[in-house]
Amino acid sequence: MNLRTVVSAAFALAFVACLREPAKIVIKDQPTDILSKKGQEVQLRGVVYDKDGVIMDAPEPIVWTSSDPSVVTVSNTGLVTAQSSGTAKISASVKGQSADFTTRAAIVGSVAIEPALDQTLKFNKTMQLKVVVKDDKGQPMPQAKVRWSAASHAVDITPEGMITGQALGSTQVFATVNEKVAAVRVTVKD
Repeated sequence: MNLRTVVSAAFALAFVACLREPAKIVIKDQPTDILSKKGQEVQLRGVVYDKDGVIMDAPEPIVWTSSDPSVVTVSNTGLVTAQSSGTAKISASVKGQSADFTTRAAIVGSVAIEPALDQTLKFNKTMQLKVVVKDDKGQPMPQAKVRWSAASHAVDITPEGMITGQALGSTQVFATVNEKVAAVRVTVKD
């Protein structure tokens, strides 16, 4: 084989490679959890396949879109950013091929402890506190994960918000959901 034949074969292969067309696009790194904070970001990747199922370079930039930018935005590089609670479809398209998925954002708007007034609790007695969590659009979030804590050892508190008077004195009890916090003062007496 002479040099001219090798060069011609290389050009022919390069030309054939250039003719490859996308047959499918797949969105990788989709969020598996609900986006839970305003500004939370997830980087997506668009993977393009040819008709033989072989990954190829996209022949042109992938176009990313969000069906509802008030819920999530998506940049031209596939960076998704949570804006507010709701659902939106994210789409990626290139040369007539497209893929999409639906994502959900649940942004905590408020957390409140009930009863909200200062509480008095007898030593070694229990009281159930409730938490009301609403999203940034005022809708209830009954499945929100609440982390309970107390500022001192005056009370013991369970993950369900049941407090028990452990020592005489006053303390703050906190309910935290993401970065939102509600507090109530509890005084333990004889």
